[in-house]
Amino acid sequence: GSLVVSGDINNYGTIRVMPDADVTVVGQTLIDKTEGLVIASDITGTGSYIDNGEIFYGVDGSVKVETFLENAAAAAGTFYFHQIGPTVNSPYYTGNGTGILLGSFDINALGTWAYEWIEPVGDWNVIYWMFHEIPTTKGFILSTIDQTNHTLSITGELITGSVSSVALTYGGSNKELICNPYPSSIDFDDVYTLNSTVIASNYQAWDPAGAGNYATYSVESGGT
Repeated sequence: GSLVVSGDINNYGTIRVMPDADVTVVGQTLIDKTEGLVIASDITGTGSYIDNGEIFYGVDGSVKVETFLENAAAAAGTFYFHQIGPTVNSPYYTGNGTGILLGSFDINALGTWAYEWIEPVGDWNVIYWMFHEIPTTKGFILSTIDQTNHTLSITGELITGSVSSVALTYGGSNKELICNPYPSSIDFDDVYTLNSTVIASNYQAWDPAGAGNYATYSVESGGT
């Protein structure tokens, strides 16, 4: 369901946004507990949290954002690839701006494959070092080696407000893997309107249906 909070939230306990539910807060939000806000995800969907005010954190305050990886339907030797990216800022990230470490996702170090897109050469690069830094808006791919569903989570402070993408190189394939930095859906039409001088009017996202392929959405003609 949907919930709009017109005032402030002073949270000293734990608020859990259930999968496929959405919460919008117009006022300020105070989070004073470790994982005081949990945005849940499972096979039915992923919760959405939109803050139209400001978020303040106590000394121990943080947010946990879950990501559900569906793998159980894959046949032996077949793996699902999941395009994901950081929606929180990790206190252990030391790069420019905000971001996370690969190990911020509670993945199995020996049971998960991670890949990042290298635009100048137009190819994927395997990343495995748990301290590999992933800046905000930098998308990457995760795949587990088993046929089991997994719920991953990252903990930190939510990414809010205006966000600039990582530098776009335009040096080779002219394709970038850019992730949604927010724990909610975004409108690509709005993204394009604000960035029409640097991005094309369409995007592709991996669609695992059937044999698996990329689905294309275009501002001009829509799509899936």
